[in-house]
Amino acid sequence: MRLKKVKAHGFGKWRDTEWDLSADSRFTVFLGENETGKSSVMQLIHAVLFGFAKEEVERLKPRNGGNFGGSVELEMDGRTLTVERTHRQRIRGEVTVKYEDGRTGGEKEWEAILQGLDSATFKGIFHIDLNGLEHLQRLSPGEVNRYLYDAGMSGGQALTKLEKKLKQRADDYYTPQGKVKPVNRLAKEWEKTESERALLAEKLDRISEKRRLISDYENRLAEQADQEDEINQRLRFFEKASALETIIRDWSALNKKRDELARKRPDRFPVNGLERFERWQQLAEEKKAEAADKQKKLAEKKQLLAKEENLLLTDQLRLEMSNALEKKAEIMRLYDNRATLSKDIEQLNREKKKLLKAHPDTSADHFNAAVIDAQKLQQFDRLKNERVQLKSKEEQLKMKAEDIENRVADNQEMQEEAKRQEKNYLAEENRLAKQQEKKANRKITWILTGTVLAAGISLVAADLFIALMALAAGTALLFSAYKEKREWLDRRQRTEDTLSKADQQSAQESSPPLMAEKAINEKSLQQEKEQIELERERLAKQWSEWEDAFHNWLTITQLPFKDDLGWYDHFIPNARKWYELEDRIEELTEDKQQTESQIEQGERSAKQIVQKAGNTTDQEDFWYTLYKQYDRDEERRREIAKQQDLLTDMIEQHDELEEKYNHYRAKLDELLTYTGVTEENRFRSLGELEKHYEDIDYRCQEQEIRLSSAIPDKDEREKITAAVLAEHTDIDKEKQHLHEQSAAVFTEKERLIKEKTETAKEVETLEQDGTYEEICQEKKRLEEEVNKLLREWAVMQAALKMIGQAKRVYEQNRQPAVMERAEQLFIHLTEGRYHRFFAPLGEETFYVERNDGERFEPADLSRGTREILYLSLRLALADDDAFERKYPIIMDEILVNIDAVRRKKLIEAFSLISSGRQLLFFTCHRNLYKEIKNFTDDHTLHLLDSAVQR
Repeated sequence: MRLKKVKAHGFGKWRDTEWDLSADSRFTVFLGENETGKSSVMQLIHAVLFGFAKEEVERLKPRNGGNFGGSVELEMDGRTLTVERTHRQRIRGEVTVKYEDGRTGGEKEWEAILQGLDSATFKGIFHIDLNGLEHLQRLSPGEVNRYLYDAGMSGGQALTKLEKKLKQRADDYYTPQGKVKPVNRLAKEWEKTESERALLAEKLDRISEKRRLISDYENRLAEQADQEDEINQRLRFFEKASALETIIRDWSALNKKRDELARKRPDRFPVNGLERFERWQQLAEEKKAEAADKQKKLAEKKQLLAKEENLLLTDQLRLEMSNALEKKAEIMRLYDNRATLSKDIEQLNREKKKLLKAHPDTSADHFNAAVIDAQKLQQFDRLKNERVQLKSKEEQLKMKAEDIENRVADNQEMQEEAKRQEKNYLAEENRLAKQQEKKANRKITWILTGTVLAAGISLVAADLFIALMALAAGTALLFSAYKEKREWLDRRQRTEDTLSKADQQSAQESSPPLMAEKAINEKSLQQEKEQIELERERLAKQWSEWEDAFHNWLTITQLPFKDDLGWYDHFIPNARKWYELEDRIEELTEDKQQTESQIEQGERSAKQIVQKAGNTTDQEDFWYTLYKQYDRDEERRREIAKQQDLLTDMIEQHDELEEKYNHYRAKLDELLTYTGVTEENRFRSLGELEKHYEDIDYRCQEQEIRLSSAIPDKDEREKITAAVLAEHTDIDKEKQHLHEQSAAVFTEKERLIKEKTETAKEVETLEQDGTYEEICQEKKRLEEEVNKLLREWAVMQAALKMIGQAKRVYEQNRQPAVMERAEQLFIHLTEGRYHRFFAPLGEETFYVERNDGERFEPADLSRGTREILYLSLRLALADDDAFERKYPIIMDEILVNIDAVRRKKLIEAFSLISSGRQLLFFTCHRNLYKEIKNFTDDHTLHLLDSAVQR
């Protein structure tokens, strides 16, 4: 199995995020700081493959809602399929399997594809994390053996759980010495039932007598209950009367007062009549005072309006002012236009001055006198091109002349250099010959000396043959050395002769061949010089013709003479611009004169209107005077219209106040008429009486409501009221008498209940063992239950034997291979320091053997070595061939407690295991990723801080 893509629809912090794992890399690394979602990615993969964990659902749900779940695209058995799981109704979630051909499947089909691989097995073998390593380190040696069995055998963990459960249940059923086990307990119960059956007859008579007594107690208790209910009922009656006595007496007094006031009150009086009368009388007086004040203000407002209307202008004068002011905008535009024209003329004049500054050696007359048109410009361009061509020819002739001079100088230098090289060569040959000649002389001297010494020694030794041989050898060597010397002497003589001839030739300047070559070269150079002179004469004639044409062009254009043609290139465009500026200035000047004429005409008309309005025109800004006069009149008219509107409003308000005053007076008259009186004081006295009656009536009704709330039943309420108001009834004494009766009844009732309870307990004690038939039936039931439990216990014992046989087969066939693979990894990772570990079959032990033969249990090893040991076990289990598929291995921070050297070894081991298997490595340590990167480039990195694959 190989994961190709992992996608989170909504899972923890991830939402609509996808990781591409399709690259065929040895390592797939997920790198991210803490809290960046590494654990969520691992939990997502596990949840999609095996279902959501109940305890993690609430924590991993998307906080903002949405689809909770994800999908995994994987390659398995040569086909690609997508597994998607979402959380809806079921705790584990709903799974959908999508095939390449469009088919889909569900949970059962996915379980069939996994071939029995469950969540616990996957976590125990293929998901390695720091917590798992720490858990392994806490296992005892026997638990390590069981862990190897559970993890290495498909379904082994479930089989171990079943074995423990069967053993516990079998022990719960029966043990030979047990007392509380089901089988043991049922046997004893059967014996006890048989002995109890004989005592049952005696107890039956006693039970009948006790039941008769209980019936008598129940009748007497019923009588006491009836008597107690009657007493309590009368007691509650007097309790209510005592609690409501104050209210009842207050209600009775208020009722009498209300009847007395009812006889004095008028036949009819308006509801809230006194308050309404006082309010309407006050409002009538207020409206009357406001109407008088409003009438005074109306008179003042009319006088002010008459004065303002006398100050208004005539309609004809207003019309003329309006027309003049409408024309003012046009005049203002003309002012702006005149100013703009003046600025434009000034700007053009400044540009003309700039042109004069650009040519300080010319004046305005030169610009005005110049005659330049398109034809003149073409002639000037042609003259410039001809001048450039002549200059080019002149430069070429100059370069040719310099070339000839350089060639003459180079020819002489080459001859001198050849002579110097020849003399140097001959001098070097002469020096070498002299040096070799000296060596030959020294060689001859040494040969003569050696020959004489050898011959002399031989003669002294009386060995004539050796002496002759020495002389012969010396003679041969001497002849050879002399011949070599002669050759070097001849060679030196030849060199000196050649050098002498070279000096003579140098003294005579040159040899005849060199003189002939030199003459040929000089003749050729002379011919070239003559040709250049002819070309120079033709060029001078062309220059003269060009100057005549140029002077003729200057005469036609009336331009001054300048040696630099660049001056004309600069002056001619400026002269044409000068013409354009002159034309533009003349045009703008005409526009300015027309504008000033229009302004003068408009100002003259406005001044006449100002004089008609009675103002002098001596002010500088007569437009302001005209506008101010017109605006003042306009403001005055608006103010008059506004005041007229206010006057109308004031008249309406005055009329409204008069109307309201009359309305309130009519209301007052209606109240007096309704009551049947004509005087206001009489109405007020009747109103006070009515108000007092309403207050007493309200209080009386309030007491009645309180009585009705306390005693809803009308008959009971009337009885309690009559009892309270009766003169001969003493409520406190009645209550005391009833409390005494109630206490006596309660004491008798408690005594009867106690005797009945004791009798009932005796009956229950006698009946708890059941009847004779029940005891017999119980005995039969116990026999059947014992037989059933014994059959089940036998089945469990047989199942335990079969499970034990399966474990022994695994220990003999599978576990040694896993241990061997783990041992190889452990030896490699510890660099051979430990060479063996083993777990003996059938024993609760686990040993590690060092290369010196000493054995250790895992608890005796260092933390780092223990982690290496258990990593070796986990990796061996994960890489075991017992699993038909190569499932991905997920590793989470398993290298943090291991030193750098062993980490490198582990990375090498991971690389070997990754052949044909996918490794997912999760870490927050960048140095661990760097170590993987330094080990191999065959890796894929996912940075979880941004969820973007790099």
